[in-house]
Amino acid sequence: MSRPTDFADEQAPTASSPTSPTRLRSIESILGKAFPAIAVAVVSLEFLWMFRWYQGVIARGGEGWQTGDWLINYAGGLVRRGAVGESLFRVLPSEQVLEAVFWIQVGFLSVFCSLSVFLFLKSPRSGPWFALTLSPAFLLFPFLSPEGGLRKELIGLTALAWLAVAIRMKWAAWTRLPALLLFAIGLSGHEVTVLMLPAFAFLLFQEDGLRNSSAWTRIEAVAYAAIGVLALVFYALRPGSSEQVSAICQSWQEYGIWSNPDTLQAFCNSAVGSLGDTTLEAVKAVAANFPGYLSLVSLFVLASVPFYLIRIPRSIVFFAAVQFVALVPLFVVGTDYGRWFFVFFSITSLIVLSLSTRLASRTRGVPNWAAVLYVSLWSIPYAGTPTGWSLFSQVTQPLYQSIAEQIVRMTPWLG
Repeated sequence: MSRPTDFADEQAPTASSPTSPTRLRSIESILGKAFPAIAVAVVSLEFLWMFRWYQGVIARGGEGWQTGDWLINYAGGLVRRGAVGESLFRVLPSEQVLEAVFWIQVGFLSVFCSLSVFLFLKSPRSGPWFALTLSPAFLLFPFLSPEGGLRKELIGLTALAWLAVAIRMKWAAWTRLPALLLFAIGLSGHEVTVLMLPAFAFLLFQEDGLRNSSAWTRIEAVAYAAIGVLALVFYALRPGSSEQVSAICQSWQEYGIWSNPDTLQAFCNSAVGSLGDTTLEAVKAVAANFPGYLSLVSLFVLASVPFYLIRIPRSIVFFAAVQFVALVPLFVVGTDYGRWFFVFFSITSLIVLSLSTRLASRTRGVPNWAAVLYVSLWSIPYAGTPTGWSLFSQVTQPLYQSIAEQIVRMTPWLG
Protein backbone atom coordinates (compact mmCIF):
# COMPACT_ATOMS: atom_id res chain seq x y z
CA MET A 1 0.00 0.00 0.00
CA SER A 2 1.45 3.37 -0.96
CA ARG A 3 1.74 6.30 1.42
CA PRO A 4 -0.95 8.98 0.86
CA THR A 5 0.52 11.83 -1.14
CA ASP A 6 -1.71 14.45 0.43
CA PHE A 7 -0.16 13.76 3.86
CA ALA A 8 3.35 14.16 2.50
CA ASP A 9 2.41 17.40 0.73
CA GLU A 10 0.88 18.78 3.88
CA GLN A 11 4.15 18.33 5.80
CA ALA A 12 6.50 19.61 3.11
CA PRO A 13 7.83 23.14 3.62
CA THR A 14 6.70 25.72 1.12
CA ALA A 15 7.85 29.17 0.16
CA SER A 16 5.02 30.66 2.20
CA SER A 17 5.87 28.68 5.35
CA PRO A 18 9.65 28.72 5.82
CA THR A 19 11.33 26.26 8.15
CA SER A 20 12.61 27.34 11.56
CA PRO A 21 16.27 27.43 10.43
CA THR A 22 15.25 29.65 7.53
CA ARG A 23 13.41 32.01 9.87
CA LEU A 24 16.39 32.06 12.21
CA ARG A 25 18.78 32.87 9.38
CA SER A 26 16.46 35.65 8.28
CA ILE A 27 16.35 37.12 11.78
CA GLU A 28 20.13 36.85 12.07
CA SER A 29 20.55 38.64 8.75
CA ILE A 30 18.20 41.46 9.73
CA LEU A 31 19.90 41.82 13.11
CA GLY A 32 23.33 41.98 11.48
CA LYS A 33 22.21 44.68 9.08
CA ALA A 34 20.66 46.60 11.97
CA PHE A 35 23.80 46.52 14.15
CA PRO A 36 25.03 49.98 13.04
CA ALA A 37 21.62 51.56 13.73
CA ILE A 38 21.35 49.72 17.06
CA ALA A 39 24.81 50.90 18.14
CA VAL A 40 24.06 54.51 17.24
CA ALA A 41 20.65 54.37 18.95
CA VAL A 42 21.94 52.74 22.16
CA VAL A 43 24.88 55.12 22.55
CA SER A 44 22.72 58.16 21.74
CA LEU A 45 19.98 57.21 24.20
CA GLU A 46 22.49 56.35 26.91
CA PHE A 47 24.25 59.66 26.34
CA LEU A 48 20.96 61.58 26.65
CA TRP A 49 20.18 59.68 29.86
CA MET A 50 23.59 60.50 31.34
CA PHE A 51 23.28 64.11 30.20
CA ARG A 52 20.05 64.58 32.14
CA TRP A 53 21.23 62.55 35.13
CA TYR A 54 24.48 64.49 35.47
CA GLN A 55 22.66 67.81 35.03
CA GLY A 56 20.80 66.91 38.21
CA VAL A 57 24.05 66.05 39.98
CA ILE A 58 25.59 69.41 38.99
CA ALA A 59 22.42 71.26 40.03
CA ARG A 60 22.86 69.76 43.51
CA GLY A 61 26.48 70.98 43.68
CA GLY A 62 28.27 68.17 41.87
CA GLU A 63 29.93 65.08 43.32
CA GLY A 64 33.23 64.91 45.15
CA TRP A 65 34.94 62.42 42.88
CA GLN A 66 33.57 62.82 39.36
CA THR A 67 33.26 66.62 39.65
CA GLY A 68 35.91 67.42 42.25
CA ASP A 69 38.62 65.71 40.20
CA TRP A 70 38.28 68.52 37.64
CA LEU A 71 38.44 71.31 40.26
CA ILE A 72 41.92 70.58 41.63
CA ASN A 73 43.98 73.76 41.19
CA TYR A 74 47.32 75.37 42.07
CA ALA A 75 46.15 77.21 45.19
CA GLY A 76 48.83 75.37 47.19
CA GLY A 77 51.46 75.54 44.44
CA LEU A 78 52.09 73.45 41.35
CA VAL A 79 50.67 69.94 41.73
CA ARG A 80 49.74 67.03 39.47
CA ARG A 81 46.14 67.05 38.15
CA GLY A 82 45.79 70.77 38.84
CA ALA A 83 45.99 72.42 35.40
CA VAL A 84 42.35 72.01 34.37
CA GLY A 85 40.94 73.38 37.61
CA GLU A 86 43.44 76.23 37.68
CA SER A 87 42.41 77.28 34.17
CA LEU A 88 38.72 77.22 35.08
CA PHE A 89 39.14 79.33 38.21
CA ARG A 90 41.30 81.87 36.37
CA VAL A 91 38.91 82.56 33.50
CA LEU A 92 35.44 82.01 35.01
CA PRO A 93 33.44 83.47 37.89
CA SER A 94 32.72 81.00 40.66
CA GLU A 95 29.03 80.61 39.77
CA GLN A 96 29.96 79.31 36.30
CA VAL A 97 32.67 76.83 37.28
CA LEU A 98 30.42 73.81 37.90
CA GLU A 99 28.51 74.40 34.68
CA ALA A 100 31.80 74.62 32.77
CA VAL A 101 32.96 71.33 34.29
CA PHE A 102 29.69 69.75 33.17
CA TRP A 103 30.10 70.87 29.56
CA ILE A 104 33.76 69.87 29.44
CA GLN A 105 32.99 66.38 30.75
CA VAL A 106 30.02 65.64 28.50
CA GLY A 107 31.92 67.25 25.60
CA PHE A 108 34.83 64.84 25.90
CA LEU A 109 32.44 61.92 26.40
CA SER A 110 30.45 62.81 23.26
CA VAL A 111 33.58 63.12 21.11
CA PHE A 112 35.03 59.87 22.48
CA CYS A 113 31.78 57.98 21.84
CA SER A 114 31.30 59.51 18.38
CA LEU A 115 34.81 58.58 17.25
CA SER A 116 34.45 55.04 18.64
CA VAL A 117 31.09 54.50 16.94
CA PHE A 118 32.53 55.88 13.70
CA LEU A 119 35.25 53.22 13.84
CA PHE A 120 32.59 50.56 14.39
CA LEU A 121 30.62 51.78 11.37
CA LYS A 122 33.75 51.14 9.31
CA SER A 123 34.05 47.60 10.73
CA PRO A 124 32.32 44.32 9.78
CA ARG A 125 28.64 44.05 10.68
CA SER A 126 28.97 40.92 12.75
CA GLY A 127 28.34 39.85 16.32
CA PRO A 128 31.95 39.91 17.59
CA TRP A 129 32.52 43.50 16.38
CA PHE A 130 29.21 44.63 17.84
CA ALA A 131 30.09 42.98 21.16
CA LEU A 132 33.53 44.59 21.12
CA THR A 133 32.18 48.10 20.55
CA LEU A 134 29.23 48.02 22.96
CA SER A 135 31.06 46.01 25.58
CA PRO A 136 30.33 47.14 29.16
CA ALA A 137 34.11 47.33 29.51
CA PHE A 138 34.38 49.82 26.64
CA LEU A 139 31.68 52.08 25.21
CA LEU A 140 28.91 51.21 27.68
CA PHE A 141 31.10 51.61 30.76
CA PRO A 142 30.60 55.39 31.21
CA PHE A 143 26.84 54.92 31.10
CA LEU A 144 26.55 51.82 33.29
CA SER A 145 29.11 53.14 35.80
CA PRO A 146 28.70 56.93 35.46
CA GLU A 147 30.52 57.63 38.73
CA GLY A 148 33.71 56.47 37.02
CA GLY A 149 32.88 57.37 33.43
CA LEU A 150 33.41 61.14 33.56
CA ARG A 151 36.93 61.26 34.91
CA LYS A 152 40.04 62.82 33.35
CA GLU A 153 41.19 59.67 31.57
CA LEU A 154 38.54 60.61 29.02
CA ILE A 155 40.94 63.24 27.65
CA GLY A 156 43.67 60.73 26.87
CA LEU A 157 41.18 58.20 25.47
CA THR A 158 39.68 60.88 23.22
CA ALA A 159 43.17 61.67 21.94
CA LEU A 160 43.75 57.99 21.18
CA ALA A 161 40.36 57.68 19.47
CA TRP A 162 41.16 60.68 17.26
CA LEU A 163 44.51 59.19 16.29
CA ALA A 164 42.88 55.81 15.58
CA VAL A 165 40.32 57.40 13.24
CA ALA A 166 42.95 59.51 11.46
CA ILE A 167 45.12 56.45 10.81
CA ARG A 168 42.18 54.19 9.91
CA MET A 169 40.93 56.72 7.36
CA LYS A 170 44.47 57.48 6.13
CA TRP A 171 44.02 61.21 6.65
CA ALA A 172 46.88 63.61 6.04
CA ALA A 173 49.57 63.54 8.72
CA TRP A 174 48.77 67.04 9.98
CA THR A 175 45.24 65.91 10.94
CA ARG A 176 46.82 63.86 13.73
CA LEU A 177 48.00 66.99 15.55
CA PRO A 178 44.75 67.37 17.60
CA ALA A 179 45.53 63.99 19.14
CA LEU A 180 48.94 65.25 20.28
CA LEU A 181 47.36 68.39 21.72
CA LEU A 182 44.71 66.37 23.58
CA PHE A 183 47.43 64.04 24.86
CA ALA A 184 49.29 67.02 26.32
CA ILE A 185 46.10 68.31 27.96
CA GLY A 186 45.42 64.85 29.32
CA LEU A 187 48.88 64.71 30.88
CA SER A 188 48.12 67.90 32.79
CA GLY A 189 44.88 66.43 34.04
CA HIS A 190 45.80 62.94 35.24
CA GLU A 191 48.87 60.72 35.25
CA VAL A 192 46.94 57.81 33.71
CA THR A 193 47.41 59.48 30.31
CA VAL A 194 51.18 58.98 30.26
CA LEU A 195 50.61 55.25 30.77
CA MET A 196 48.81 55.19 27.40
CA LEU A 197 52.06 55.91 25.52
CA PRO A 198 52.44 52.30 24.22
CA ALA A 199 49.08 52.65 22.45
CA PHE A 200 50.05 55.88 20.71
CA ALA A 201 53.35 54.34 19.63
CA PHE A 202 51.64 51.21 18.33
CA LEU A 203 49.17 53.22 16.26
CA LEU A 204 51.87 55.43 14.76
CA PHE A 205 54.06 52.52 13.67
CA GLN A 206 51.57 49.68 13.14
CA GLU A 207 51.49 50.04 9.35
CA ASP A 208 55.03 50.90 8.22
CA GLY A 209 57.05 49.94 11.26
CA LEU A 210 59.80 52.04 12.79
CA ARG A 211 62.32 51.67 9.95
CA ASN A 212 59.94 52.47 7.09
CA SER A 213 57.93 55.17 8.83
CA SER A 214 57.94 58.74 7.55
CA ALA A 215 59.96 61.54 9.11
CA TRP A 216 56.71 63.18 10.23
CA THR A 217 55.63 60.02 12.08
CA ARG A 218 58.98 59.80 13.84
CA ILE A 219 58.75 63.46 14.87
CA GLU A 220 55.25 62.76 16.27
CA ALA A 221 56.56 59.80 18.23
CA VAL A 222 59.42 61.86 19.66
CA ALA A 223 56.94 64.60 20.64
CA TYR A 224 54.70 62.12 22.45
CA ALA A 225 57.67 60.59 24.26
CA ALA A 226 59.19 63.95 25.18
CA ILE A 227 56.11 65.49 26.73
CA GLY A 228 55.41 62.14 28.41
CA VAL A 229 58.84 62.14 30.05
CA LEU A 230 58.41 65.78 31.10
CA ALA A 231 55.07 64.88 32.66
CA LEU A 232 56.62 61.99 34.60
CA VAL A 233 59.29 64.32 35.96
CA PHE A 234 56.62 66.81 36.98
CA TYR A 235 54.56 64.10 38.71
CA ALA A 236 57.65 63.00 40.65
CA LEU A 237 58.53 66.55 41.72
CA ARG A 238 54.97 67.69 42.48
CA PRO A 239 53.03 64.65 43.76
CA GLY A 240 50.93 66.64 46.22
CA SER A 241 50.77 66.93 49.99
CA SER A 242 48.27 67.34 52.80
CA GLU A 243 49.21 71.03 52.99
CA GLN A 244 48.31 71.50 49.32
CA VAL A 245 45.04 69.66 49.84
CA SER A 246 44.17 72.11 52.64
CA ALA A 247 45.11 75.07 50.43
CA ILE A 248 42.91 73.82 47.58
CA CYS A 249 39.98 73.32 49.94
CA GLN A 250 40.53 76.80 51.32
CA SER A 251 40.48 78.23 47.79
CA TRP A 252 37.17 76.48 47.10
CA GLN A 253 35.72 78.03 50.23
CA GLU A 254 36.93 81.48 49.17
CA TYR A 255 35.49 81.08 45.69
CA GLY A 256 32.14 80.33 47.30
CA ILE A 257 31.09 77.57 44.90
CA TRP A 258 29.06 75.81 47.58
CA SER A 259 27.02 77.56 50.23
CA ASN A 260 26.60 74.35 52.21
CA PRO A 261 29.71 73.63 54.34
CA ASP A 262 28.87 69.90 54.35
CA THR A 263 29.16 69.83 50.55
CA LEU A 264 32.52 71.57 50.72
CA GLN A 265 33.75 69.07 53.27
CA ALA A 266 32.56 66.15 51.15
CA PHE A 267 34.57 67.49 48.20
CA CYS A 268 37.65 67.96 50.36
CA ASN A 269 37.43 64.33 51.47
CA SER A 270 37.10 63.00 47.91
CA ALA A 271 39.28 63.29 44.78
CA VAL A 272 41.50 66.11 46.04
CA GLY A 273 42.15 64.23 49.27
CA SER A 274 44.05 61.51 47.42
CA LEU A 275 46.79 64.05 46.61
CA GLY A 276 47.74 64.02 50.28
CA ASP A 277 48.04 60.23 50.53
CA THR A 278 51.47 58.63 50.57
CA THR A 279 52.20 55.67 48.29
CA LEU A 280 52.13 53.33 51.28
CA GLU A 281 48.70 54.61 52.32
CA ALA A 282 47.40 54.13 48.79
CA VAL A 283 48.74 50.57 48.61
CA LYS A 284 47.15 49.72 51.97
CA ALA A 285 43.80 51.06 50.73
CA VAL A 286 44.01 48.75 47.72
CA ALA A 287 45.08 45.76 49.81
CA ALA A 288 42.05 46.23 52.07
CA ASN A 289 39.80 45.32 49.11
CA PHE A 290 41.30 41.86 48.74
CA PRO A 291 40.38 39.04 48.47
CA GLY A 292 37.04 40.59 47.37
CA TYR A 293 38.60 42.15 44.27
CA LEU A 294 39.55 38.68 43.01
CA SER A 295 35.93 38.37 41.90
CA LEU A 296 36.74 40.94 39.19
CA VAL A 297 38.87 38.35 37.39
CA SER A 298 35.71 36.81 35.97
CA LEU A 299 34.67 40.20 34.55
CA PHE A 300 38.14 40.66 33.03
CA VAL A 301 37.78 37.31 31.28
CA LEU A 302 34.26 38.20 30.13
CA ALA A 303 35.49 41.52 28.73
CA SER A 304 38.17 39.63 26.76
CA VAL A 305 35.67 37.42 24.89
CA PRO A 306 35.25 39.72 21.83
CA PHE A 307 39.02 39.73 21.27
CA TYR A 308 38.99 35.92 21.25
CA LEU A 309 36.11 35.88 18.76
CA ILE A 310 37.86 38.39 16.49
CA ARG A 311 41.01 36.28 16.78
CA ILE A 312 43.39 39.18 17.24
CA PRO A 313 46.91 38.42 15.93
CA ARG A 314 49.94 37.89 18.11
CA SER A 315 51.17 41.42 17.48
CA ILE A 316 48.06 42.85 19.18
CA VAL A 317 48.24 40.25 21.95
CA PHE A 318 51.83 41.33 22.60
CA PHE A 319 50.83 44.99 22.53
CA ALA A 320 47.94 44.33 24.95
CA ALA A 321 50.35 42.62 27.34
CA VAL A 322 52.76 45.57 27.19
CA GLN A 323 49.91 48.04 27.68
CA PHE A 324 48.54 46.14 30.65
CA VAL A 325 51.99 46.07 32.29
CA ALA A 326 52.20 49.83 31.76
CA LEU A 327 48.89 50.23 33.61
CA VAL A 328 49.87 47.97 36.53
CA PRO A 329 50.84 50.94 38.77
CA LEU A 330 47.20 52.04 38.72
CA PHE A 331 46.11 48.69 40.14
CA VAL A 332 48.76 48.97 42.87
CA VAL A 333 47.84 52.43 44.18
CA GLY A 334 44.25 52.99 42.98
CA THR A 335 41.14 51.23 44.25
CA ASP A 336 39.07 52.11 41.15
CA TYR A 337 39.74 48.80 39.40
CA GLY A 338 36.71 49.21 37.11
CA ARG A 339 38.14 52.48 35.80
CA TRP A 340 41.48 50.84 35.07
CA PHE A 341 39.72 47.98 33.25
CA PHE A 342 37.83 50.59 31.24
CA VAL A 343 41.07 52.33 30.28
CA PHE A 344 42.75 49.07 29.25
CA PHE A 345 39.86 47.66 27.25
CA SER A 346 39.09 51.02 25.63
CA ILE A 347 42.70 51.32 24.47
CA THR A 348 42.80 47.76 23.12
CA SER A 349 39.37 48.07 21.49
CA LEU A 350 40.34 51.27 19.69
CA ILE A 351 43.49 49.57 18.38
CA VAL A 352 41.49 46.58 17.11
CA LEU A 353 38.79 48.77 15.53
CA SER A 354 41.44 50.79 13.71
CA LEU A 355 42.67 47.52 12.13
CA SER A 356 39.24 46.07 11.32
CA THR A 357 39.88 45.74 7.56
CA ARG A 358 42.85 43.47 8.25
CA LEU A 359 41.08 41.39 10.89
CA ALA A 360 37.69 40.91 9.22
CA SER A 361 38.59 37.56 7.63
CA ARG A 362 39.88 36.16 10.95
CA THR A 363 36.66 36.68 12.92
CA ARG A 364 34.88 33.64 14.31
CA GLY A 365 31.21 33.24 13.52
CA VAL A 366 28.78 33.62 16.43
CA PRO A 367 25.01 34.22 16.47
CA ASN A 368 24.13 37.89 16.37
CA TRP A 369 21.57 37.42 19.14
CA ALA A 370 24.37 36.15 21.39
CA ALA A 371 26.21 39.45 20.86
CA VAL A 372 23.10 41.37 21.91
CA LEU A 373 22.82 39.30 25.09
CA TYR A 374 26.53 39.79 25.75
CA VAL A 375 26.29 43.58 25.85
CA SER A 376 23.01 43.54 27.80
CA LEU A 377 23.55 41.30 30.81
CA TRP A 378 26.60 42.49 32.74
CA SER A 379 28.67 45.50 33.73
CA ILE A 380 31.89 46.47 35.51
CA PRO A 381 31.57 48.69 38.59
CA TYR A 382 34.00 51.60 38.59
CA ALA A 383 35.12 50.51 42.07
CA GLY A 384 34.24 47.64 44.36
CA THR A 385 33.02 44.15 43.55
CA PRO A 386 30.45 43.11 40.87
CA THR A 387 26.94 44.43 41.48
CA GLY A 388 24.85 42.60 38.88
CA TRP A 389 23.85 45.89 37.23
CA SER A 390 23.52 45.79 33.43
CA LEU A 391 22.03 47.49 30.39
CA PHE A 392 19.03 45.17 30.74
CA SER A 393 18.60 46.25 34.37
CA GLN A 394 18.90 49.90 33.43
CA VAL A 395 16.15 49.56 30.82
CA THR A 396 13.75 47.36 32.79
CA GLN A 397 14.06 48.81 36.31
CA PRO A 398 11.98 51.94 35.58
CA LEU A 399 9.33 49.71 34.00
CA TYR A 400 9.20 47.43 37.04
CA GLN A 401 9.06 50.42 39.35
CA SER A 402 6.22 51.99 37.37
CA ILE A 403 4.22 48.75 37.42
CA ALA A 404 4.76 48.38 41.16
CA GLU A 405 3.61 51.96 41.79
CA GLN A 406 0.49 51.41 39.70
CA ILE A 407 -0.33 48.25 41.62
CA VAL A 408 0.05 50.07 44.94
CA ARG A 409 -2.25 52.89 43.76
CA MET A 410 -4.86 50.42 42.56
CA THR A 411 -4.72 48.31 45.72
CA PRO A 412 -4.16 50.70 48.65
CA TRP A 413 -5.03 47.96 51.11
CA LEU A 414 -1.67 46.29 50.29
CA GLY A 415 0.05 49.15 52.09
